[in-house]
Amino acid sequence: MRSSPWAGPGSSLPTRIGCRRPGRTASPGATGGWEVQPESSPGELGLKIGHEAGDGLKAFIDFSLHTSDLRVRSDVSISNGRMGSGSTFVVEGVDGFSIDISTGAANGADDNKKIRVEVPVELTVPVLPGEPLMYSNTWKFVVGTALSGKNTTVTAGGTWRLDGPLGIVDGKLVTPRLTVVKPIMDSIGGVSVGVSGVAAAVEAKFQLGLGIPAAFAGPYAKFVMDTGVANGSALGSPLARCRSARLEAKAGAGFGLTLSSEVLKALRKLLPAGAKIETESESLKPYFSASQTLPNVPLCVGSS
Repeated sequence: MRSSPWAGPGSSLPTRIGCRRPGRTASPGATGGWEVQPESSPGELGLKIGHEAGDGLKAFIDFSLHTSDLRVRSDVSISNGRMGSGSTFVVEGVDGFSIDISTGAANGADDNKKIRVEVPVELTVPVLPGEPLMYSNTWKFVVGTALSGKNTTVTAGGTWRLDGPLGIVDGKLVTPRLTVVKPIMDSIGGVSVGVSGVAAAVEAKFQLGLGIPAAFAGPYAKFVMDTGVANGSALGSPLARCRSARLEAKAGAGFGLTLSSEVLKALRKLLPAGAKIETESESLKPYFSASQTLPNVPLCVGSS
Protein backbone atom coordinates (compact mmCIF):
# COMPACT_ATOMS: atom_id res chain seq x y z
CA MET A 1 0.00 0.00 0.00
CA ARG A 2 1.32 3.42 -0.86
CA SER A 3 2.23 6.05 1.70
CA SER A 4 -1.17 7.36 2.79
CA PRO A 5 -2.29 10.39 4.81
CA TRP A 6 -4.70 9.27 7.51
CA ALA A 7 -6.27 12.60 8.26
CA GLY A 8 -8.05 13.62 11.42
CA PRO A 9 -9.77 16.98 12.00
CA GLY A 10 -7.35 19.65 10.91
CA SER A 11 -4.41 17.29 10.63
CA SER A 12 -2.54 15.19 8.08
CA LEU A 13 -0.78 12.10 9.37
CA PRO A 14 1.53 10.49 6.79
CA THR A 15 1.84 6.77 7.44
CA ARG A 16 3.26 3.86 5.47
CA ILE A 17 1.36 0.63 6.09
CA GLY A 18 2.48 -2.47 4.24
CA CYS A 19 3.56 -6.08 4.36
CA ARG A 20 4.79 -8.73 1.99
CA ARG A 21 2.35 -10.31 -0.42
CA PRO A 22 1.78 -13.78 1.09
CA GLY A 23 1.49 -17.03 -0.77
CA ARG A 24 -1.25 -19.56 -0.23
CA THR A 25 0.93 -21.57 2.12
CA ALA A 26 0.77 -18.76 4.69
CA SER A 27 -2.47 -19.26 6.59
CA PRO A 28 -2.65 -17.43 9.91
CA GLY A 29 -6.44 -17.66 9.62
CA ALA A 30 -7.54 -21.28 9.16
CA THR A 31 -10.83 -22.92 10.12
CA GLY A 32 -12.68 -26.05 9.08
CA GLY A 33 -10.24 -26.89 6.31
CA TRP A 34 -10.42 -23.33 4.93
CA GLU A 35 -7.33 -21.14 4.83
CA VAL A 36 -7.70 -17.37 4.86
CA GLN A 37 -4.99 -14.81 4.18
CA PRO A 38 -5.47 -11.02 4.09
CA GLU A 39 -2.91 -9.41 1.81
CA SER A 40 -1.42 -5.97 1.34
CA SER A 41 0.79 -4.88 -1.54
CA PRO A 42 1.33 -1.65 -3.48
CA GLY A 43 -2.01 -0.68 -5.02
CA GLU A 44 -3.92 -3.64 -3.61
CA LEU A 45 -5.66 -4.88 -0.49
CA GLY A 46 -7.23 -8.30 -0.63
CA LEU A 47 -8.24 -11.63 0.75
CA LYS A 48 -7.23 -15.11 -0.35
CA ILE A 49 -9.62 -17.92 0.60
CA GLY A 50 -8.70 -21.55 -0.05
CA HIS A 51 -9.93 -25.06 0.66
CA GLU A 52 -8.07 -28.16 -0.58
CA ALA A 53 -8.34 -30.68 2.22
CA GLY A 54 -8.56 -34.33 1.17
CA ASP A 55 -9.64 -35.54 -2.24
CA GLY A 56 -13.05 -33.81 -2.29
CA LEU A 57 -13.72 -30.10 -2.51
CA LYS A 58 -11.07 -27.72 -3.78
CA ALA A 59 -11.99 -24.04 -3.79
CA PHE A 60 -9.91 -20.88 -4.27
CA ILE A 61 -11.33 -17.37 -4.17
CA ASP A 62 -9.15 -14.27 -4.51
CA PHE A 63 -10.74 -10.89 -3.77
CA SER A 64 -8.84 -7.63 -4.27
CA LEU A 65 -9.55 -3.95 -3.68
CA HIS A 66 -7.52 -1.81 -6.10
CA THR A 67 -6.20 1.35 -4.46
CA SER A 68 -4.23 4.49 -5.26
CA ASP A 69 -3.23 7.03 -2.61
CA LEU A 70 -5.52 5.31 -0.10
CA ARG A 71 -6.49 7.76 2.64
CA VAL A 72 -9.10 8.70 5.23
CA ARG A 73 -10.80 12.08 5.67
CA SER A 74 -12.27 12.42 9.13
CA ASP A 75 -14.13 15.05 11.17
CA VAL A 76 -16.16 13.11 13.72
CA SER A 77 -18.00 14.00 16.91
CA ILE A 78 -19.10 11.19 19.25
CA SER A 79 -22.07 11.29 21.63
CA ASN A 80 -23.30 8.30 23.66
CA GLY A 81 -21.29 5.90 21.53
CA ARG A 82 -22.70 7.21 18.24
CA MET A 83 -21.40 9.49 15.52
CA GLY A 84 -22.71 13.05 15.61
CA SER A 85 -25.27 14.06 12.98
CA GLY A 86 -22.83 16.21 10.99
CA SER A 87 -19.82 13.88 11.11
CA THR A 88 -17.58 13.03 8.17
CA PHE A 89 -15.56 9.83 7.81
CA VAL A 90 -14.71 8.68 4.29
CA VAL A 91 -12.19 6.37 2.69
CA GLU A 92 -10.81 7.73 -0.58
CA GLY A 93 -8.55 6.07 -3.12
CA VAL A 94 -10.41 2.75 -3.52
CA ASP A 95 -10.53 2.57 -7.31
CA GLY A 96 -12.13 -0.82 -7.91
CA PHE A 97 -12.24 -4.49 -7.04
CA SER A 98 -11.88 -7.89 -8.64
CA ILE A 99 -12.69 -11.48 -7.78
CA ASP A 100 -11.41 -14.78 -9.16
CA ILE A 101 -13.20 -18.07 -8.41
CA SER A 102 -11.93 -21.59 -9.05
CA THR A 103 -13.71 -24.60 -7.55
CA GLY A 104 -13.88 -28.33 -8.11
CA ALA A 105 -15.57 -31.32 -6.46
CA ALA A 106 -14.45 -34.91 -6.94
CA ASN A 107 -17.66 -36.34 -5.46
CA GLY A 108 -20.21 -33.78 -6.59
CA ALA A 109 -22.92 -32.70 -4.15
CA ASP A 110 -21.39 -34.69 -1.28
CA ASP A 111 -18.47 -32.22 -1.21
CA ASN A 112 -20.53 -29.01 -1.04
CA LYS A 113 -19.71 -26.63 1.80
CA LYS A 114 -20.92 -23.34 3.24
CA ILE A 115 -18.85 -21.29 5.66
CA ARG A 116 -19.20 -17.89 7.32
CA VAL A 117 -16.07 -16.52 8.96
CA GLU A 118 -14.84 -13.26 10.46
CA VAL A 119 -11.19 -13.50 9.54
CA PRO A 120 -9.16 -13.75 12.77
CA VAL A 121 -6.25 -11.91 11.16
CA GLU A 122 -6.42 -8.16 10.79
CA LEU A 123 -4.00 -5.37 9.94
CA THR A 124 -3.91 -3.07 12.98
CA VAL A 125 -1.10 -0.55 13.34
CA PRO A 126 -0.45 2.68 15.26
CA VAL A 127 -0.81 5.73 13.03
CA LEU A 128 1.91 7.62 14.90
CA PRO A 129 4.51 5.92 17.13
CA GLY A 130 3.68 6.52 20.78
CA GLU A 131 0.21 7.92 20.05
CA PRO A 132 -3.04 6.03 20.91
CA LEU A 133 -4.39 6.29 17.35
CA MET A 134 -4.95 3.01 15.49
CA TYR A 135 -5.75 2.09 11.87
CA SER A 136 -7.42 -1.26 11.28
CA ASN A 137 -8.44 -3.20 8.16
CA THR A 138 -10.61 -6.27 8.90
CA TRP A 139 -12.41 -8.81 6.74
CA LYS A 140 -15.43 -11.10 6.85
CA PHE A 141 -16.50 -13.58 4.20
CA VAL A 142 -19.14 -16.15 3.28
CA VAL A 143 -18.56 -18.90 0.72
CA GLY A 144 -21.08 -21.48 -0.46
CA THR A 145 -20.68 -24.13 -3.17
CA ALA A 146 -23.42 -25.95 -5.07
CA LEU A 147 -21.53 -28.40 -7.26
CA SER A 148 -23.33 -31.34 -8.86
CA GLY A 149 -21.87 -34.50 -10.38
CA LYS A 150 -18.45 -36.06 -9.95
CA ASN A 151 -15.39 -34.11 -11.08
CA THR A 152 -17.40 -30.90 -11.44
CA THR A 153 -15.54 -27.60 -11.88
CA VAL A 154 -16.68 -23.96 -11.93
CA THR A 155 -14.43 -20.99 -12.71
CA ALA A 156 -15.13 -17.28 -13.08
CA GLY A 157 -13.57 -13.85 -12.63
CA GLY A 158 -14.53 -10.21 -12.97
CA THR A 159 -13.29 -6.66 -12.39
CA TRP A 160 -15.25 -3.51 -11.52
CA ARG A 161 -14.33 0.16 -11.15
CA LEU A 162 -15.31 2.34 -8.19
CA ASP A 163 -15.43 6.14 -8.46
CA GLY A 164 -15.92 8.36 -5.45
CA PRO A 165 -15.52 8.17 -1.67
CA LEU A 166 -16.88 5.50 0.65
CA GLY A 167 -18.34 6.41 4.04
CA ILE A 168 -20.29 9.29 5.52
CA VAL A 169 -20.09 13.03 4.67
CA ASP A 170 -21.82 15.65 6.82
CA GLY A 171 -23.90 12.90 8.38
CA LYS A 172 -25.04 11.39 5.06
CA LEU A 173 -23.92 8.02 3.70
CA VAL A 174 -22.07 8.29 0.38
CA THR A 175 -21.40 5.45 -2.05
CA PRO A 176 -18.96 5.18 -4.98
CA ARG A 177 -20.21 4.75 -8.53
CA LEU A 178 -19.71 1.17 -9.78
CA THR A 179 -19.01 0.29 -13.41
CA VAL A 180 -18.01 -2.99 -15.08
CA VAL A 181 -14.47 -3.36 -16.43
CA LYS A 182 -14.33 -7.13 -17.02
CA PRO A 183 -17.77 -8.82 -16.92
CA ILE A 184 -17.78 -11.93 -14.76
CA MET A 185 -20.36 -13.45 -17.11
CA ASP A 186 -17.81 -13.65 -19.93
CA SER A 187 -15.47 -15.84 -17.88
CA ILE A 188 -17.83 -18.47 -16.44
CA GLY A 189 -16.50 -21.90 -17.33
CA GLY A 190 -15.98 -25.43 -16.09
CA VAL A 191 -17.42 -28.88 -16.60
CA SER A 192 -20.53 -30.31 -14.94
CA VAL A 193 -23.22 -32.88 -15.71
CA GLY A 194 -25.70 -30.74 -13.78
CA VAL A 195 -26.22 -27.08 -12.95
CA SER A 196 -23.45 -25.97 -10.56
CA GLY A 197 -22.62 -22.71 -8.88
CA VAL A 198 -20.61 -20.78 -6.31
CA ALA A 199 -21.62 -17.83 -4.11
CA ALA A 200 -19.21 -15.57 -2.25
CA ALA A 201 -19.64 -12.45 -0.12
CA VAL A 202 -16.77 -10.33 1.21
CA GLU A 203 -16.78 -7.39 3.63
CA ALA A 204 -13.82 -5.02 3.97
CA LYS A 205 -13.85 -2.61 6.91
CA PHE A 206 -11.59 0.43 7.43
CA GLN A 207 -11.44 1.91 10.92
CA LEU A 208 -9.57 4.71 12.66
CA GLY A 209 -9.75 4.62 16.47
CA LEU A 210 -8.37 5.72 19.80
CA GLY A 211 -6.83 3.09 22.05
CA ILE A 212 -4.31 0.29 21.75
CA PRO A 213 -4.19 -2.57 19.22
CA ALA A 214 -6.06 -4.88 21.63
CA ALA A 215 -8.91 -2.42 22.29
CA PHE A 216 -9.81 0.77 20.44
CA ALA A 217 -12.91 2.65 19.35
CA GLY A 218 -13.64 4.99 16.47
CA PRO A 219 -15.43 5.61 13.17
CA TYR A 220 -15.26 3.21 10.25
CA ALA A 221 -16.41 2.70 6.67
CA LYS A 222 -17.07 -0.64 5.00
CA PHE A 223 -17.58 -2.12 1.54
CA VAL A 224 -19.60 -5.32 1.00
CA MET A 225 -19.62 -7.35 -2.21
CA ASP A 226 -21.92 -10.34 -2.81
CA THR A 227 -21.65 -12.36 -6.03
CA GLY A 228 -22.84 -15.67 -7.39
CA VAL A 229 -22.24 -17.60 -10.62
CA ALA A 230 -23.87 -20.69 -12.10
CA ASN A 231 -22.80 -22.88 -14.99
CA GLY A 232 -25.28 -25.10 -16.81
CA SER A 233 -25.06 -28.78 -17.54
CA ALA A 234 -22.70 -29.94 -20.24
CA LEU A 235 -25.44 -32.40 -21.28
CA GLY A 236 -27.61 -29.49 -22.38
CA SER A 237 -24.94 -27.83 -24.51
CA PRO A 238 -26.30 -29.08 -27.88
CA LEU A 239 -29.39 -26.95 -27.15
CA ALA A 240 -27.96 -24.23 -24.90
CA ARG A 241 -25.26 -24.01 -22.25
CA CYS A 242 -26.86 -21.77 -19.64
CA ARG A 243 -24.77 -19.38 -17.54
CA SER A 244 -25.86 -16.81 -14.97
CA ALA A 245 -24.22 -14.26 -12.71
CA ARG A 246 -25.30 -11.71 -10.13
CA LEU A 247 -23.58 -8.94 -8.19
CA GLU A 248 -24.75 -6.85 -5.26
CA ALA A 249 -22.77 -4.09 -3.54
CA LYS A 250 -23.38 -2.29 -0.24
CA ALA A 251 -21.61 0.54 1.53
CA GLY A 252 -21.74 1.44 5.20
CA ALA A 253 -20.31 3.66 7.91
CA GLY A 254 -20.57 3.87 11.66
CA PHE A 255 -18.82 3.92 15.01
CA GLY A 256 -17.40 0.73 16.49
CA LEU A 257 -15.47 -0.81 19.33
CA THR A 258 -12.79 -3.30 18.26
CA LEU A 259 -11.65 -5.78 20.90
CA SER A 260 -9.18 -8.63 20.78
CA SER A 261 -10.49 -12.06 21.77
CA GLU A 262 -8.54 -11.85 25.05
CA VAL A 263 -10.02 -8.47 26.00
CA LEU A 264 -13.52 -9.60 25.03
CA LYS A 265 -13.15 -12.73 27.17
CA ALA A 266 -12.02 -10.64 30.15
CA LEU A 267 -14.98 -8.25 29.76
CA ARG A 268 -17.47 -11.10 29.70
CA LYS A 269 -16.09 -12.30 33.04
CA LEU A 270 -16.63 -8.85 34.59
CA LEU A 271 -20.15 -8.26 33.22
CA PRO A 272 -23.35 -9.87 34.56
CA ALA A 273 -24.37 -13.14 32.91
CA GLY A 274 -26.30 -12.54 29.67
CA ALA A 275 -25.14 -8.91 29.32
CA LYS A 276 -24.65 -7.80 25.72
CA ILE A 277 -21.57 -5.95 24.51
CA GLU A 278 -22.60 -3.53 21.77
CA THR A 279 -19.60 -3.10 19.49
CA GLU A 280 -21.07 -1.31 16.44
CA SER A 281 -23.62 1.32 15.46
CA GLU A 282 -23.85 1.73 11.70
CA SER A 283 -25.80 2.59 8.57
CA LEU A 284 -25.59 0.12 5.65
CA LYS A 285 -26.98 0.86 2.19
CA PRO A 286 -27.37 -1.41 -0.87
CA TYR A 287 -26.48 0.70 -3.90
CA PHE A 288 -25.85 -1.69 -6.79
CA SER A 289 -27.60 -4.87 -7.91
CA ALA A 290 -27.43 -6.65 -11.26
CA SER A 291 -28.02 -10.14 -12.62
CA GLN A 292 -27.84 -11.72 -16.07
CA THR A 293 -28.57 -15.07 -17.68
CA LEU A 294 -27.21 -16.13 -21.07
CA PRO A 295 -28.20 -17.16 -23.63
CA ASN A 296 -31.51 -15.35 -23.40
CA VAL A 297 -33.63 -18.35 -24.43
CA PRO A 298 -36.55 -20.04 -22.62
CA LEU A 299 -34.42 -23.07 -21.67
CA CYS A 300 -32.06 -20.84 -19.65
CA VAL A 301 -34.21 -17.90 -18.57
CA GLY A 302 -37.02 -20.13 -17.38
CA SER A 303 -34.69 -22.23 -15.17
CA SER A 304 -32.53 -19.41 -13.72
